[in-house]
Amino acid sequence: MPFVDTPLTAAMRRAVQDAWGRPVDGEPVRLYGGEESAAYRAGDIVVRVGPASRTNAEAEWCHGIAAHAAAGLPEAVAPLRARDGTTVVRVEGRPVSVWSHVAGEWPDADEHGDAPDERRRFIADYHDAGGTAGEMDDETVVQLIRHRLRREAAYFEHARRRGAVHDEDDLGYHERRVKTFFALRP
Repeated sequence: MPFVDTPLTAAMRRAVQDAWGRPVDGEPVRLYGGEESAAYRAGDIVVRVGPASRTNAEAEWCHGIAAHAAAGLPEAVAPLRARDGTTVVRVEGRPVSVWSHVAGEWPDADEHGDAPDERRRFIADYHDAGGTAGEMDDETVVQLIRHRLRREAAYFEHARRRGAVHDEDDLGYHERRVKTFFALRP
């Protein structure tokens, strides 16, 4: 369900090679999501192409927060530093950054939201995987899940208004997401 249609151009591939010393060989895989940026997996790295409206200073600020989080949270990922010490280069008017690829997958919208036992399992799985958040009661977990679903649904509609075309899988996921949001009402 990629929302933005930003290509990874030859100039961007060259910039990654020049700035980070990392080749972008073969055909990179477009990753899903991307509310305002596009991400491409190329081997063990992810190349993120940000929106033209994002300045390098804004991107560096966000990357600083990610780096700070990654210093204390094993589940957080920081961008890789380029040879000159920065985390972003501007190519064709867009900020481009490079990140380590971390294996994982998007859960279904309702994977952990349908029943209290599933929500508790989600928290247990999170803690078993080394998650650092403290214990949460059921209401807090429900509100966190609802917040995430609300944010995703809002951006889905925003993307649609901007002309994004969603396929049947995207529409089905969105429908399940909205149903789950309302089913989780406090």
